[in-house]
Amino acid sequence: YLLMVGSAAWYKNRLGALQLQAALAKLTPTPPDLVLAGAAPTDEENALAREHRVEIVHFGELSPAQLQTLYTGAEALLMPSYIEGFGWPALEALAAGTPLVITDTSSLAEHFGPAAALVLPTPAPTELAAWADAMAPHLRELLEAPAEVRAAIIQQGRQHAASFSKDSFAKNLLAGLSAVQGSPSA
Repeated sequence: YLLMVGSAAWYKNRLGALQLQAALAKLTPTPPDLVLAGAAPTDEENALAREHRVEIVHFGELSPAQLQTLYTGAEALLMPSYIEGFGWPALEALAAGTPLVITDTSSLAEHFGPAAALVLPTPAPTELAAWADAMAPHLRELLEAPAEVRAAIIQQGRQHAASFSKDSFAKNLLAGLSAVQGSPSA
């Protein structure tokens, strides 16, 4: 299954994920399910899923252990967001060994680009179907990657996630404070 975690806020672009799932179904006879963890699907999302015969599996509020189980079992985490803050689900997925598919935009690409499959930024909602048709072959390539390629992707993701440790945060914070303190304007 493909996993999305979080709210149904517009910027998460769950409609884009549904369009991507529908486009993927045109390319493969048995596409993975789409699992939403968090907010229930909206009426608009349910209507789009029915239109494209995409089944949504929904899990509401989950414990950390349950969420970890979903990350571990997913073939990939989808984050086709228009914008994001930091992107905690991306970090959690990489740490769990789940490949990450993100849009090449906002902080997601900045923080996770080196360890993620990047797709083009999502366009306006009226252009999502064409975007999904163009991006689906890239997603299929990731999902059908040979075992050794997938293992390398997972290893790279775990290494990248490890770089977000408390120790590296503390070192970066101290370096930033030292730079500010030593600057002429301080």
